[in-house]
Amino acid sequence: MVEITPCQSTGDWETPQALFDELDREFHFELDAAACSHNAKCSSFFDHDLGQNGLDLPWGGRRVWLNPPYSRGSI
Repeated sequence: MVEITPCQSTGDWETPQALFDELDREFHFELDAAACSHNAKCSSFFDHDLGQNGLDLPWGGRRVWLNPPYSRGSI
């Protein structure tokens, strides 16, 4: 069973680690462009809890993982 974990402060949903790990084996991501500090999938990440918008910041040619924040209420 896949565990789905919401960000504590916003209700955003985290990508299941097993799914990320499988994709990362193929693509070797270097930057998580939409993360919370407690759920970043890469060691380099933009923290939307600190107001960092990964769509506004430079990615510098890195391989980027991007699962943008959303909440069930906005769907």
